[in-house]
Amino acid sequence: MLPVPRWSLLLLIAAPLGAQRVPLVTLSRVEAELSQPFSQIDGVRELRDGRVIVLDTRDRVVQLVDLARGTMAQIGRHGSGPGEYRAPVRLFAIGGDSSAIFDGGNSRIMVILPDGRPGPAAPVVVKASQMASMSVSQRYVPEASDTTGRLYRRTGILVFTPEGPKRPDTAAIERWDRARDRHEIIAPLRMRFVPSGRWNGPPELHVMGPSMPFTNGDGWAVAPDGRVAIVRYENYRVEYVLPTGERVVGPSIPWQPIRVAEGHKEEWREEQERNARGAPDDGPEQKEWPELLPPFLGGAASFAPDGMLWVKRTTVAGGPATYDVIDPAGRVVRQVVLRAGSRVVGFGNRSVFVSRYDQDDLQYLQRYSLPRF
Repeated sequence: MLPVPRWSLLLLIAAPLGAQRVPLVTLSRVEAELSQPFSQIDGVRELRDGRVIVLDTRDRVVQLVDLARGTMAQIGRHGSGPGEYRAPVRLFAIGGDSSAIFDGGNSRIMVILPDGRPGPAAPVVVKASQMASMSVSQRYVPEASDTTGRLYRRTGILVFTPEGPKRPDTAAIERWDRARDRHEIIAPLRMRFVPSGRWNGPPELHVMGPSMPFTNGDGWAVAPDGRVAIVRYENYRVEYVLPTGERVVGPSIPWQPIRVAEGHKEEWREEQERNARGAPDDGPEQKEWPELLPPFLGGAASFAPDGMLWVKRTTVAGGPATYDVIDPAGRVVRQVVLRAGSRVVGFGNRSVFVSRYDQDDLQYLQRYSLPRF
């Protein structure tokens, strides 16, 4: 028998979105937590029997976790042979209740079978003539997938010129249907690239270099059925591209800009150190900061199994993680709040998987019941 949902309704009539009133829910009671820590949880995939695949990109390892028993075992091993990987950076759901990782070290996808064992691997290399957009190499780096096995990536984020690589202000979501070997552009994205330092060149291109913190662009996510969500940072709203090609444009979502505080700057520096995976930071100190935060930052959007889109909002420094839960019409139907120092890292059929940070920057996998209304 399943336990009673372990979330509590804080406020049925809340006003975090101006005139739009939505329920506010907090995930406050943990169903299960693994006692063994991770270094960097960047993906969780639930198997049919309740166990979960966990991707740790800092340790470059994929683990099979049984939260009910409190156990963890590595899937595969390091290397370039069968059942091996060198640098797993993405975890996908693919058809037939199987999963897959993208191994950047070997430029290939390795299947993980429904029972958690490593399966076959295949290189992810395509000819430049087959690409739906300009490419400077034959290496394809997928960022998302759907249950039919189609792969998605953001492309066009760099343009190579005689003067060197430059950043354009536009990009696109590209889908690769591997079964038919077909590439297509799904939707354009605007990239809010603001360079650190002065820029005297054309406004549509910027010399490759560091960008000002908190100046990302549009977000995006892919649902299991192939529905693509684009989260616009200008006039914050969600647009859906359905598998049929039909588009659904949601209403503007009210939000109150937050000023960048010293606490935000410290959080940003800590995140840079975390992403450096322990490498020494010899770069220059960041001296330029925007005045205001955007409504969300990079990697903020993900789909829950009920078809709802979760978008992680920016908050005051040190504030708890707050998510807008957005329906297929693009309307915010509720907000979900986590404890401070936590973030959503994946979903199960009835669960939300959360990464909790401790004071040593180690991460612990938690499971909560998925809120339902």
